[in-house]
Amino acid sequence: TTPTESTTSVTTPTESTTTETTLSKSTSTPSVTITSSSLSPGTSESSVAAIELFSYGTLAGDIEGELGDDVEVATLDNPIGFTCDCEISTKAYVYSNGYVTLDTQFSSNLPVKFPSSYTSHVKMIAPFWADVMTDPTDSKIWYHFYNKYNPDAQSETFLSKAEQLLRDYFPNENQVQNFNANTAVKVTWENIYPRPLVQAENATVQLIIISDGITTYTGFLYGNIYWSPDVPRELVSSWQCSHNGGYYNHPASLETNFPSEIVTSSNTRVPKNGLWLFKTDTCSDTFVNYGQLCYEWVQNVASKETSTLSRLNVFLPDCPCNFYQASNDPFFLQ
Repeated sequence: TTPTESTTSVTTPTESTTTETTLSKSTSTPSVTITSSSLSPGTSESSVAAIELFSYGTLAGDIEGELGDDVEVATLDNPIGFTCDCEISTKAYVYSNGYVTLDTQFSSNLPVKFPSSYTSHVKMIAPFWADVMTDPTDSKIWYHFYNKYNPDAQSETFLSKAEQLLRDYFPNENQVQNFNANTAVKVTWENIYPRPLVQAENATVQLIIISDGITTYTGFLYGNIYWSPDVPRELVSSWQCSHNGGYYNHPASLETNFPSEIVTSSNTRVPKNGLWLFKTDTCSDTFVNYGQLCYEWVQNVASKETSTLSRLNVFLPDCPCNFYQASNDPFFLQ
């Protein structure tokens, strides 16, 4: 639907040299505000390689979502959960307008920067929040949930590659060296268009959310973005876990230079144009995710106990053990 009211405006681009990320307080960790040049958008350099998207589509085992205008494409259940601030979210909702929400359904074609009263109740991860249009001839929205404990054919490979991406490029190298993910979501918006639809102006954007049940990271991967910077459009790259501080806005959000800025810069430790990586949780080392512990026990302990019982069972006779025992057992019915 065409938006009838907007709480944002497009302003003349201004130069930004730093990005501020604010993490809200939890019961176990203090409020932390990070302002660092390592998070600022860089400048375009021909020597800096662009990020390659993860494989997507049918051959990658992805599910193709139904297209529509301002629609919820899919609901994903994560029994272990992603952490946003330090709350566990077990549901993720994928939307056609370039974002995912956690726990709460929220369909919107009016992108705003965080914080906003409009989105105060929403946990959102938005690599490309806009009033998107899809073309049934070439637009696709793909999604895939990966689970270490209930894997499909692609889970092990994808989780390994996503972990390596963090180790290679995350701004804080030491923070990710021992990170071992157990669940992840990948969403790819392929060939999405602005409103009104201009056939030459398409974009392909990918989102990953990867977690070990306590620590959660997200990655924004930008492929080709051909949306013209000459036409003012409302575009936001952002995430929010808490209205009170746990949020991030890319400096080019709602600026006319967004399409070019987002693909020619990054916040990575090693420059990689079009790649933006973030940590969305504020959990302390003492935080416990009991769902994650349960799955670990099932995989590492219960399976061994089941195997032991199976071996012992072969030595037991069938029950009842014999005819005499059965005939004298009033509880045995035939």
